[in-house]
Amino acid sequence: MPKKIDVSRQVLDTAISYSQYFQSLQERVEQSQTPQNQKEELYLKYYLLGFKRMKRLNKKAQLTAKTKAFLQNVQHKQTWLVITEGWCGDAAHTLPYLHNMSNLNNNISLKIIYRDNNNVIDHYLTNGGKSIPKLIAFDDEHNELFTWGPRPQHIQKSYLRMKKDKMPFDDITKSLQLLYNKDEGLGLQKELCSLLQNN
Repeated sequence: MPKKIDVSRQVLDTAISYSQYFQSLQERVEQSQTPQNQKEELYLKYYLLGFKRMKRLNKKAQLTAKTKAFLQNVQHKQTWLVITEGWCGDAAHTLPYLHNMSNLNNNISLKIIYRDNNNVIDHYLTNGGKSIPKLIAFDDEHNELFTWGPRPQHIQKSYLRMKKDKMPFDDITKSLQLLYNKDEGLGLQKELCSLLQNN
């Protein structure tokens, strides 16, 4: 059993912004053009894919009028803390939308931490695994409001079905890519607004 930690005090103040995260990802890609081994080459592939997806979505990610109206009406300050890593494909599809959503209201602050730099994820497991991205929302007094992740529910169901069918990993990632492209952030927006409404 992992040691219980105070996420709000030990982590929130040292978390980074979306722009810092994206800049760090860009630097990682630019400085790692010559992998030293097979594992590093594989991870660089995923970092590069994630960077390209986020760069595209930074320009094209759109929010619905319903989402905008709902978020602009949030009255109480809160922090959305996202646990992730730069190689995570699901995060690349999710973070640009979360960034745009948080920018709609000064009461919402988006912060990011790396999963492997601490043990926070141990308290937010998904089916016993350290799946990312994982969002934990806190109010202004550092009380936990809700959690979300690692994927919109309908995409998560598809992922679990493909995993149960023992589909090859590369085929799963390609299928997830298509699902995210088709969804265009709508599942995430609907689920986040629903969670906010209930808190």
